[in-house]
Amino acid sequence: MAYTAKDIGRRMVQLSIDNGIWISNLKLQKLLYFAWLEHAASGRGPLFEDEEFQAWKYGPVVPSVYYDFWRFAGNTIMATFPPSQEINKDTSDFLLGILREYKDVGLGRIVEKSHESAPWKRNYVPGEKNVIPYADMEAEARRPSI
Repeated sequence: MAYTAKDIGRRMVQLSIDNGIWISNLKLQKLLYFAWLEHAASGRGPLFEDEEFQAWKYGPVVPSVYYDFWRFAGNTIMATFPPSQEINKDTSDFLLGILREYKDVGLGRIVEKSHESAPWKRNYVPGEKNVIPYADMEAEARRPSI
């Protein structure tokens, strides 16, 4: 089933709240990126295809999801909106797994890890918000280290 980036972001935030895994907007953006790569690497295809990531200063960002939660600034996201469609159990379990995997990883390390990824490095230009093409993401997902 095809989901939008906003629906995946909103579901991830709801899962974080429901499970006491507190995240900020910055952490959400990086977890969406890692989730997208891991989902593609697992052979399940892209997690969403309606909006590409952009290479921002602190790593990959999906603008629509960022602006959905911008009002929380650097604080913990304490509320969300429901997705426009129900996210199935398999996808929800996958997202919860990502949240649990990174629960105790510090934000600095998460940003650093996103900066180590080839798609971000290839497309980041200081002061710009360049698109990270899906082709770059898919190539990264096919690498054996993901």
